[in-house]
Amino acid sequence: MDDILQTLRLEVTLDCREGSQLSQVWTYVEQGQRSLNKQNGIDADVSVDDSLKGYLWPYIVRMRDMQFVSGDTTIYDNTGITGDGDSNHGDSEAQRFLALDYAAVEQQYPEL
Repeated sequence: MDDILQTLRLEVTLDCREGSQLSQVWTYVEQGQRSLNKQNGIDADVSVDDSLKGYLWPYIVRMRDMQFVSGDTTIYDNTGITGDGDSNHGDSEAQRFLALDYAAVEQQYPEL
């Protein structure tokens, strides 16, 4: 999983200031898994289903230096936070976002 998250971080970083839509994030996860499978000689179909999204989401949202933005509004920003990203920001929307599972994020923030 660490390899997949590292690939994700690299790809999102390469998207620069524009960032990545969540749909693109899942494409990066698929690419990371395919690359990992190839490195390990595994010939298996790779798809990111809702179950995998739900499993990976808590790890993704807590990755250091990640920011989640909807339009001009920053929903959650853990850039510059040390540790695991669970710092109490004092921002109630950020805390609610952090507590959501992926299905709820998809429903409440469809524009991400």
